[in-house]
Amino acid sequence: MGEKGMQRWHRRWIKMYPVPCLEGSIRWQLEADERGVWYDLVMFAALCPTPGLIADSNERAYPTKFIASRLSVNEELLKRTLDKCEEEGRVKVNSTGIHIVNWGKYQSEYERQKPYRDAKKEGTTWEEQIRNISSRPAQFIAEALPRNRARVLALLDKENPHKAKKVRKLIEEAKNG
Repeated sequence: MGEKGMQRWHRRWIKMYPVPCLEGSIRWQLEADERGVWYDLVMFAALCPTPGLIADSNERAYPTKFIASRLSVNEELLKRTLDKCEEEGRVKVNSTGIHIVNWGKYQSEYERQKPYRDAKKEGTTWEEQIRNISSRPAQFIAEALPRNRARVLALLDKENPHKAKKVRKLIEEAKNG
């Protein structure tokens, strides 16, 4: 895919935490070379058209030989890694491709910020952004508010007072919980 492919899909990073990577079950479930393939698979999934699915744009599985070549590993190592990852519930492999099972764990911040990035691209105002997110679940809004909380809540009060009340309650529960 190269640089051009990365620009097309605009997913230039994934979220990974060092403690689970260095001290989690992956350390004893996979050998060092298999862990390298696992991390490459997650990276590759970030570049594919469907987030978390290693497949072409028509959701057809890439041939194993192609994936191995793309990751610069031999097919035997790729197959061994996939077998172990499937056994441990990290991936599901079927005719539509390799599905990264907990893809949301690697992209949750990206997905949370997506409505704001989209609004920014469209040149919308704060008020329009609030209207756009006011249809989202209250939990989503509460989690998305760390910055500019007072301003967002004031605008949400005008647009959807009932939802603003729910969001305030969730924020309060998070503080006390």
